[in-house]
Amino acid sequence: MLGGAFVALVGSENVVAASLALGGVLLLVTAVVGSSRSVRRTRYRSRRLRGIDLFVMTTALATPAIVAIFSIAGENSLRWSAYPLTFPTVNAAVVVTLLLLAVPLVAAPRRVATRRDRPAEAEPGDDMTPRGAGAANRPTAELSS
Repeated sequence: MLGGAFVALVGSENVVAASLALGGVLLLVTAVVGSSRSVRRTRYRSRRLRGIDLFVMTTALATPAIVAIFSIAGENSLRWSAYPLTFPTVNAAVVVTLLLLAVPLVAAPRRVATRRDRPAEAEPGDDMTPRGAGAANRPTAELSS
C-alpha cells in the first residue's frame, strides 16, 4: 500500500495517495503490534530509546512526507512522461531530501571488537595453519608411521 501511495503521488492522484498511505501505515502498525504480542519470551535485553534513535525515526518518517509536499507543490522533477522523449529533470532539493534516508547508515553504532573477534595468537614454531585441519597440522614423523 505504501508503494502504491508513491505511485499515486507520481500520477498526481493526491487523494488516492493519502488514503493508500494512511491504510499502509495502519496495516504496518497492526502488523508490528500483532507480531510483538505473539512472542512472550524476549531473547535479548531491550534498551531504552536514545536521542539518535529518535532522530533516525524522525528522518525516516519525514522524508516521504517532504517528498509528498514537493509533489503537491507541483515539483515537475517527480513526474516524467515518455512523450515527448526528453531527459528527465532533477531537482537538487529532492535529491538531498532522499539522501535523508541514508541517516541510519551514518548513525549506526560502531561495533567494538571483542576478544572473540581477534585471531588466535600463533605459538612459536607453529606452521600458522588452523588446528584441526587434518594431516596438515601433524608433524611429518606421525605421517610416516
